[in-house]
Amino acid sequence: MDREQYEDYLVDKAKELLNEELSNVEEEKIEKPEMRKKRNSMDEKAENDSTSKIPFSWDPREVEYLSRNRKEMSNSDLEKFLKNESEFQEEIEDVTDWKGFSRWEERFMVQNPSMDPGKVAEELGRDEKHVKLKMHMLGINVDRW
Repeated sequence: MDREQYEDYLVDKAKELLNEELSNVEEEKIEKPEMRKKRNSMDEKAENDSTSKIPFSWDPREVEYLSRNRKEMSNSDLEKFLKNESEFQEEIEDVTDWKGFSRWEERFMVQNPSMDPGKVAEELGRDEKHVKLKMHMLGINVDRW
């Protein structure tokens, strides 16, 4: 198995694991109506009583960013991220027209980490801001978006 096939295998395996995690969450949501009503009232109470800024649900971009960058993040970076106060999270709030990237596009960015994000965006026919965010999510160092 050559390096490219191995990288494809790892990407597929990571996506499969994330899909399993997300599908488990969906399966847990299927419950009897009376249990759902009880859970909803408990959730509402918890939300109303909560003073925490920890997000109730995660954006898939946040999950990807955290899974790829958690080892390089300091404790204070993780704390900011979990409180929904990181620069990355502030930036993705402004991006409403996000379209996912294909594996080929991701591989192109990973294989060309020193290429200027503007040039990458031009090559992929994408918005430069989206490319910078995706490169940042992939753990590729780019200048401030």
